[in-house]
Amino acid sequence: MPPCSQDFQRRVAIKVLRFDRHANERIVKRFEAERQLLARMQHENICRILDGGTLHDGRPYFVMEFINGLAITHYCDQQCLAIPQRLQLFSKVCAMWLTLISWAWFIET
Repeated sequence: MPPCSQDFQRRVAIKVLRFDRHANERIVKRFEAERQLLARMQHENICRILDGGTLHDGRPYFVMEFINGLAITHYCDQQCLAIPQRLQLFSKVCAMWLTLISWAWFIET
């Protein structure tokens, strides 16, 4: 296998399941289900999964596209959104997620 090129660089986000003494199999399975669900989704408002696996210490992880932007709370603060406007935005985001999740589960079954 040829050596890795140092010329290729990409900024990514990495999500690693944090283990502590309270971590259990249910939490690991939920993390892995999230990873699989995101891997099946294709939407302009959702970052794509690029890679995933398990670290040497057994913790699962996945690597996603890095999306440079504001957290929704910071966006709301910058726009000076009142509570009703924040709730309306939150409802739109939840509705989009529910649609995408339903679609992703439908594709799998």
